[in-house]
Amino acid sequence: MGPNNNTYDHFIAEVRNLAGVTLEVFDVRWDSWRQSTWMQQQNIDLTKYAGQTIRLAFRGRTNTNANITTFWVDDAQLVTCKLGDIWCQDTPSDTGLEPDPATAAQPMWTSQDIWVRNLNDAGTTHQNPEFGQPNFIHVKIRNRGTTTVQNAPVKVYVADASTGLSWPTQWTYVGEAFVVSLAPAGTTTVVVPWTPAGTGHYCIVARIDTAQDPMTNLETTNIDWNTRYNNNICWKNVNVVNLVLWAGGHDLVNARFIFRNVAEVARPLRLTFGETASTHTHPFLARGRITVVLDDKLAQRWQETGGIAKGVEQIDDRTFALNDPAEAFLDITLEAGEEFPVTLTFQDLATGNVDTRRTLTYTIHAVQHDLETREEVGGVAYEITASPPVF
Repeated sequence: MGPNNNTYDHFIAEVRNLAGVTLEVFDVRWDSWRQSTWMQQQNIDLTKYAGQTIRLAFRGRTNTNANITTFWVDDAQLVTCKLGDIWCQDTPSDTGLEPDPATAAQPMWTSQDIWVRNLNDAGTTHQNPEFGQPNFIHVKIRNRGTTTVQNAPVKVYVADASTGLSWPTQWTYVGEAFVVSLAPAGTTTVVVPWTPAGTGHYCIVARIDTAQDPMTNLETTNIDWNTRYNNNICWKNVNVVNLVLWAGGHDLVNARFIFRNVAEVARPLRLTFGETASTHTHPFLARGRITVVLDDKLAQRWQETGGIAKGVEQIDDRTFALNDPAEAFLDITLEAGEEFPVTLTFQDLATGNVDTRRTLTYTIHAVQHDLETREEVGGVAYEITASPPVF
């Protein structure tokens, strides 16, 4: 500093855009600062630039005097933080942790925070989508953070019902809706219109995609892993099987899904069928019948693998009846990328002796496992609605 309190040398720290334009000067030091005030940690809040690509620039400026001032920048570190924590629930046990120990043994594809309505109404009961007309995908969003989140996009994707799905190649983008404003501890529902491209059942994934609350863990091709390790993602692969005759149902319903090897090499896979424990005391198989029909070539693959099965009764070369409501499986090795249709037939045998005043829901899961990695690849759930039998 000169005799007139002029400063000669400066250190300037600033925020610039990628064109080099200065957006903000966040610190200035000069040559008369004492060492004790130079060597200190400075925290800079950059949250106002969320969603932008910026450049942090540090520059020194000196005059022509021979007494040059030296400037140092040491241990510059960028610490990211979530402005909010908006999420959707995977199961009723889910608390939003990533991953959540409470859901470790639970399937990820049954989120109650996603449901389809055939009409744009206020209903909250999930319906199978109707082909040839607009349907409406509802997604419930929650905020477990401490900051209000605004204008956050929720993107929705669909895929044909399958126990093996690779992200993102086998998913189709449907559309998005925005969470306009969601305060801490609040909930809201967004709706995305959707006209299915074909008949059949579908899987649905919702992703909260915002710089205000980025994915905690980098997404992989494994949709099951992505959902477990990011509360910004929820997944529904649930199909309704209506066996209530007096409510427009049928005593026999067929449903189809794709059994697929998503790996780039041949994999030994296990296709497991089981009923949720909540109805094991009176399982669906005590009052009905479920058969599994394999594609001809898939049945051949099963035979070539060794014909290993448990909890099923083989009816013919490609048809099996489920016998064990807790666990039934077929072990099949598929080549890289191979996929085959599997048809399930649900038949109610108790239609003549039921309580027509009420309905009961049974849930059957078809789950695909990799026998070498012991990973759960994915699954499909079937919610069977039927009148309770009279015992």
